[in-house]
Amino acid sequence: MKKVIELPRIILVRDLAEKLLISATDLISSLAKNGLMISITESIDYETAEIIADEFEIKVKPTSEKMHNFKTQSGQKRPPIVAVMGHVDHGKTKVLDVIKSTDIVSKESGGITQHIGAYQVKYKKDLITFLDTPGHEAFTKLRAYGANVTDIIVLVVSATEGVKPQTLEAISLAKSSKSPVIVAINKIDLPGSDPESVKRQLSGYGLVSKDWGGDTEIIEISALKKININQLLDKIIEVSKSLELKADKNEIVSGYVVESHIETGYGPVATVIIMQGILKKNDYLYFGNTWAKVKNLINWRNENIDTVEPASPVKITGLKKIVEIGSHFHFAKNEKEARKKIEKKQEITSYKSIADSAELKTFPIILKADTTGSIFTIIDHIKNLDAQDYKIKIVSSRVGNVTESDINTALASKALIFCFKTVQSQQTTKLAEQNSIEIYYFDVIYQLFDKINELINKLLEDNLVEEVIGKFEVLKDFFQTNESAVLGGKLIQGKMLIDVYARVIRDESLIGKVKVNNLKSNTTDVNEINEKGEYGIKVYKTKISDKIRVGDSLELYIINKVIKKVHKIN
Repeated sequence: MKKVIELPRIILVRDLAEKLLISATDLISSLAKNGLMISITESIDYETAEIIADEFEIKVKPTSEKMHNFKTQSGQKRPPIVAVMGHVDHGKTKVLDVIKSTDIVSKESGGITQHIGAYQVKYKKDLITFLDTPGHEAFTKLRAYGANVTDIIVLVVSATEGVKPQTLEAISLAKSSKSPVIVAINKIDLPGSDPESVKRQLSGYGLVSKDWGGDTEIIEISALKKININQLLDKIIEVSKSLELKADKNEIVSGYVVESHIETGYGPVATVIIMQGILKKNDYLYFGNTWAKVKNLINWRNENIDTVEPASPVKITGLKKIVEIGSHFHFAKNEKEARKKIEKKQEITSYKSIADSAELKTFPIILKADTTGSIFTIIDHIKNLDAQDYKIKIVSSRVGNVTESDINTALASKALIFCFKTVQSQQTTKLAEQNSIEIYYFDVIYQLFDKINELINKLLEDNLVEEVIGKFEVLKDFFQTNESAVLGGKLIQGKMLIDVYARVIRDESLIGKVKVNNLKSNTTDVNEINEKGEYGIKVYKTKISDKIRVGDSLELYIINKVIKKVHKIN
């Protein structure tokens, strides 16, 4: 299996050539062919590098380190980016309210955060950037993006209710993002609170308190009574200092979108986190699907500002349309460059999509599971599978039992339905049977993974690979017709077998192909010869019109069947 090369979100062309082990000339030529006229000292983003690497049949993946976690000699200390997560109504927003001394709970629909909010506060001498990720299952996608841009995750758990579905979801996301977790056990002021019971529950999911010999920081707090909030902030600063977070203000501006919507008076707006460089008013930015000339920079206090530094949140206006949450953005010199970057990326992406669809067959599946945490785990596993000639397409993924709508979707998309810890109903089972839809139920997640592998493996066609087994030099032409030849010569490499094929080579050029019919050692017929020496050989001419001459070589080969199998990339 070929090694998968890790690439950062932004890379110099020169460095990319070095990582891919190809010449800078070849790389620049490939970029030019795709319409990108740039030099070896300029940078390209990961998506472009991935497309170029694919042309050289090299597999790449995003670096496992966060793009903003790099350390350079010119880098400066930056604030930590902290995501506050947890189950609905466990007090995440109240914790942030206390920290930033504002009350947004009453402004939100139903008391549940509707969008990712980003805030920056100064505690003692340090700045901390907070992301308030939504706590409802409907906003799971937003939470996933929130986890991917964070350095530290604060997991808020109620001291009275303990671990709940969104708690497990947050734990799963924290583990996949490899961010350190600080647990805040909230509502310790309420009757019936049991922090020790919550710690026991958390330990069952790998979050063992330092008090119990583990490595997870757990702080007992009450947001309502403002108990131990300073202790929580002290711990965030302590952990962030151990991470040695840096960013280069002198780099070209880039960052991530954490929220986007239409706002009266401004049109499309986006809340973004700057990861490197300094963003200024009137800068041009390009995203995956649009561009912007930044008209306003508005901080979380609703103040207009002129510049934004790394790891800082800001709302920007001037977008041409709403941008996708979680998307990466970059600096452009002007509108022309911004438009060109978007057009070229769309063109390359479209070309790659067409090429992929022409080369790969689709294995469509529908996922149903007990929780969104389970859905995330299954999708994460599938993303790390190399399905060889097939592309696993997740048609839909939802929490809950199989419905009539799922059956109809499977019928339209020809998908198989995989269920994890869901209840099988007679009605949907009958409907599936009537429409020849296959549904698989599992209570053990690895059995689900194995079934996907098994089904795809059955569809894969084996590779046929030639293996050269021996080389025979012709020294004598005893007898030859248009159909066969009896020759004498010597085995100079490997071995010889009967009933195998051989290429006839003359002056390093292919003359034709023959099949070995008989081998003689002295006067004895043999089926196999393994020792170098002189022997007799009779061949049938399968694809050769010329006579075999003295001095020609026979390159004997066999066809091996290489079985393709689904395997994990990393």
